[in-house]
Amino acid sequence: MGEYLLSVAVDEEKCTGCMKCMRKCPTEAIRIHKGKARVMEDRCVDCAECMRVCPNRAWVARTNPLSVLSRFKYNIALPSPALYGQFSRDILPNTILKGLKELPFDDVYDVTFACEFYGVVLKEFFDHYRDRRPAISSVCPVVVKLIQVKFPDLTDLLVPLETPRGIAAMDIKSRKSRELGIKYEDIGAIYIAPCPAKIIPIVQPQCKEVSPLDAAVSIADIYGLLLSAMRKVTNKKEELHLSGGSGISWAITGGATQYLGIENCLAVDGIDNVIEVLEHLEDEKLNGIKYLELRACPGGCVGGALNVDNHFLARNKILMLIKMFEDRKPLDRGKVNELYRQQFFTCDIKPKPLPMEPLDRDTMRAIQKVKERDKIFETLPRIDCGACGAPTCRSLAEDIVQGRAAITDCIFKLLEKGKA
Repeated sequence: MGEYLLSVAVDEEKCTGCMKCMRKCPTEAIRIHKGKARVMEDRCVDCAECMRVCPNRAWVARTNPLSVLSRFKYNIALPSPALYGQFSRDILPNTILKGLKELPFDDVYDVTFACEFYGVVLKEFFDHYRDRRPAISSVCPVVVKLIQVKFPDLTDLLVPLETPRGIAAMDIKSRKSRELGIKYEDIGAIYIAPCPAKIIPIVQPQCKEVSPLDAAVSIADIYGLLLSAMRKVTNKKEELHLSGGSGISWAITGGATQYLGIENCLAVDGIDNVIEVLEHLEDEKLNGIKYLELRACPGGCVGGALNVDNHFLARNKILMLIKMFEDRKPLDRGKVNELYRQQFFTCDIKPKPLPMEPLDRDTMRAIQKVKERDKIFETLPRIDCGACGAPTCRSLAEDIVQGRAAITDCIFKLLEKGKA
């Protein structure tokens, strides 16, 4: 599938070339060509901003359909903590987890419990962290790819630990393999995802050589089925929800850092805000900050593009659940710390930089193209109207230099030529 994988695609039949996605894209990865949106793969970071703003729903997520379950002998649902915020306040996590078991899943695992695992592991990590620069959370795959693409020099600051969803998959697959005598690879760990970016670390692992997760199904795709399934749930006592408030808090920005108790943390959400903070980090303006919890979606995972409910309402529900379960018995930290010392949570591989393609592989030609780009830019109106199909006049100048566009794509230069 190539080095650059994308979690969204455009349906050309629905795309009207309205430019809203192009204007919103934070990395200028979208162009409008012949009335249709096109993606520059080396610039896309899977933030799904295009999905949020498209009035025609022309952008679609490349998550897995529920039929992916047929690939495995035994399937386990691993719901994002954000799922707990998608329903009315009277529907509690245990009912949601029971509802998932009514669907074609053989079992379910409470990922918020794995979030508590991760919190303990993260504290252990910071006990030994000595870099003067802040460590950056690697939980959000959009942030990871944004750093790989736009801030490659910061890649080494990503926390080298498996994510809570990955920890959950490793834990439950290992246990079920032993209990049921089923091969590890025959067990499907299916993540119920709030955003399309969650498919990328499954197809292109960023921590383990092989991802412990096997597929990602959209919350939006499963929502209606789950609502119906929850009506079938009985009052039979079955405690599937295991975490306290600290695990549930991972659904929202800042929830995790509040419980971690690590001094000098900074929690930021929204892709534009994340980019601004990373620019400050590059410029060494974040002195004294030890940990950056960065989330691309507004509000955290409750703001993912594949959720159903308004992210403010979802956040309110999550806050209610945090308070409801805050006194639940804490996790056995001794066991988790022992697993940490055994490097159970440690990454085998590191995300590598994926910088945007240079103007030219040859240094001298690249310098010449920079000069040519800047010269062309000076002749453009510099009003960033977008009518040319590029988001800014500077990006049009670069496209011209690279042979992807012509000077007359600018309507003002075309009018000048017509008057000549």
